[in-house]
Amino acid sequence: MKELALLIVFVLFFASTSLAAPAAPQMSYSLNGLNITIDWTTVPDATDYTLYYAAYPYHAGDTIYSMDNGNSTTFSIDLWYGVTYIAVSVGNAQGNSDYYNIKYFTIKNRRHSKEHEA
Repeated sequence: MKELALLIVFVLFFASTSLAAPAAPQMSYSLNGLNITIDWTTVPDATDYTLYYAAYPYHAGDTIYSMDNGNSTTFSIDLWYGVTYIAVSVGNAQGNSDYYNIKYFTIKNRRHSKEHEA
């Protein structure tokens, strides 16, 4: 009976401490023409980061692109002219987080862009 009680305490303790969702990273980005470079802070216990990007406005059936970025906290890609959303999801052994730091911006031409917070 004592072993069963210890097992229950052990399971409850570790379930409450290790099953927490990952914290939100701080994200920043820079634009250079059609190229965007995105950086974010390391999240404790994170095993992978996924970057999501999509055209704005989003319509049902449109594609939301994603890139598994492994454990790297930087990413660079060429996008298209227009407005684009970006977001980061953090993963660990318990699964993936919600989208963090959702931002959108307009790539007007190679000289001008406009940034927005979502």
